[in-house]
Amino acid sequence: MEVGDLFFNTPARLKFLKAARTELALALRLLQGIALAHPELHLAVTHDGRPALTAPRAKSLRDRVGAIYGWELAGKMLELRQASDGLALVGLIAPPQAARASREEMTWVVNGRPVRDTLLTQTLLDAYRPLLARDQHPVSVIWIDLPPQELDVNVHPAKAWVRFRSPRRIQEALHLAAQTALRAADVVQRQGGVGPVGTADPTAAFVTGSATVTGVGESGEDSARQPGLFHEAAAPFGRELFGTVVGQLQDTFVVAATDEEVFFVDQHVAHERVLFERLETDLAAAPLASQDLLFPETLELPPGQRALLTEWAPTLERLGFALEGWSGGTCLVRAVPALLARREPRRLITRMLEELAGPGQEGAAPQLDRALAFIACRAAIKAPAPLEREEMRRLLSDLAVTRTPYFCPHGRPIVSRLSLREIRKELRRTW
Repeated sequence: MEVGDLFFNTPARLKFLKAARTELALALRLLQGIALAHPELHLAVTHDGRPALTAPRAKSLRDRVGAIYGWELAGKMLELRQASDGLALVGLIAPPQAARASREEMTWVVNGRPVRDTLLTQTLLDAYRPLLARDQHPVSVIWIDLPPQELDVNVHPAKAWVRFRSPRRIQEALHLAAQTALRAADVVQRQGGVGPVGTADPTAAFVTGSATVTGVGESGEDSARQPGLFHEAAAPFGRELFGTVVGQLQDTFVVAATDEEVFFVDQHVAHERVLFERLETDLAAAPLASQDLLFPETLELPPGQRALLTEWAPTLERLGFALEGWSGGTCLVRAVPALLARREPRRLITRMLEELAGPGQEGAAPQLDRALAFIACRAAIKAPAPLEREEMRRLLSDLAVTRTPYFCPHGRPIVSRLSLREIRKELRRTW
């Protein structure tokens, strides 16, 4: 296909075109969506005599993603599958640490047609929450196949948008599939590129079709009610997801190992994840425990933060804060969450308001997640800090039974892993 003098008889439309580089980017974005929707096609695009996009015929979606986004990213992407009652949802999503600043690399293909859909995009972002850092978006290519009568493609002149007959059903299937993929162990990439024996090749062919998704992560109940890290009541250890504790590195990283891998666990963010999920569970049952101050402290705020504090006062009370005695721009702080009893109350509330006022998703749930993450972060064990071996064992055991043991509530990775097979190969150890 060759296009030339496209607007020779419509000069008014030509006048409103953007810069050549911008229009080229828009055209390539459209062609990239077509390439990802049809891996069986060989697509080559040239601009001013130079190749602008090259996508050879591919046997799998992962191969096509590698040709467009790069093989390193394609090898890290997680497989996503869900099928039920005529709906087939398959695709690849990147782990949170490979997120980008733009939504443009989230591709949706419905019945072979690349489309845009705000609800699907938001559903996928919700599935990633709270693993993604602020203003980050995942790289994803997701195919959705469903009967033609369940879809209306004539809602946009360029057929760029579609309308589903049962959008809620598709959103639920997408959320379930994404959550299952993100809780799998493969979400943490192994260093060196070689996995343990029995691990699937990350560049294996991606086959579309029906599949049943089963959850990999396990959930456990922590009967301990004391919020501290080292003062819990005796409780049985959970599954050994990270093997046996070897020791501590630089008073910051807990080193553990199995027969196939070595794990480096950041003790601060690991404890942050444990506390965050414990706080979520406690908050669902009752307001968080608070600690009364011996002497109430006066808090003075500027108008903007004052309005935010007034709006969030009921929620802050559920989190363990006690505020009263409003007079103009001041109030009294009488209690703080028990986990933060040793923190300076005025600075604590000021920093929390800055956290709540920062950029984030709209709605109460994301804001509440950020408030809980703030409390968990301030209460978590710091680094560097020496730990006893039993303390390290308990921390890894508690981390193993969380719903998301690989990322902290702010999106930071918790674990780095090395393959012993790769180490043996490098040291030429044959046994």
